[in-house]
Amino acid sequence: MKDQLMEIEAVEKWMDEKYKFWKTSYPSLQEKSDNFWQFHKAAELPKRLQYLRILSKYVKDPASTNIVDVGIGWGMFPFLLEKLGMDVNGLEWGGIGSQEELEKKHPGVKVYACYYEKEKWPLQDNCADIVTHLDLIEHVHPPWQFMFREIMRILKPGGILIIATPNFASLRKRLSLLSGRHPVGQLDLFFKSDPFIEHIRELTVNEVSQLLKWSGFEILSANCINHLYHYRYAQATTAISKIILKTYKFFTLLKNDLKDTIVVVARKPN
Repeated sequence: MKDQLMEIEAVEKWMDEKYKFWKTSYPSLQEKSDNFWQFHKAAELPKRLQYLRILSKYVKDPASTNIVDVGIGWGMFPFLLEKLGMDVNGLEWGGIGSQEELEKKHPGVKVYACYYEKEKWPLQDNCADIVTHLDLIEHVHPPWQFMFREIMRILKPGGILIIATPNFASLRKRLSLLSGRHPVGQLDLFFKSDPFIEHIRELTVNEVSQLLKWSGFEILSANCINHLYHYRYAQATTAISKIILKTYKFFTLLKNDLKDTIVVVARKPN
């Protein structure tokens, strides 16, 4: 399993396959330039590989592993999991689109629309070996207690939850605050977006761990990674900007919670 996940060329090929589906299925994406797709992959590939490496530690047999991906979005991550031979179910927020629209958007993946912060999920008790909850909680309106109860309900005893979210205490955001700028979100989106699907609240690594402890989970690991760095490095157009980004990355390596993304792995008690 680990060897397969580390095959960057295979993951890159699968991402190209998904990109082709997006470009041929959605008019809004057909107009995007080749530069857009090259940049998107340069930024997204390291991120997806980081998540797959973390996941690989908890998968013994892909064919017998059931994964629920909460907040499926455009569906790249569950698509990669399916390519790796796992049984994948996806959940998307009910305000994004209808069940029919979601099924069209995610062929080959069992996907369900529901308001996962307040509506019982259409999944059986103890059905999932792993739940992935990636880049989502910052978009979910509180209270979050119901959502974590549902995750606990669908996980098998001993099942794994992997939650990733932007780190509010990252070095970049600390510097933003020191310069007098708000580190999260554009003000105009808070003023006019409806439905509002931007970041409502970002968390620190200790806060994510505390939420999971309150929900009854056992914390297995609580760390931070840099994946937004790859996004910004792919955007950099000058040698100076790349040097600045590499210097920034160096300083984030000095202290774990200075990195940009939190990843906490937790277990449902047996």
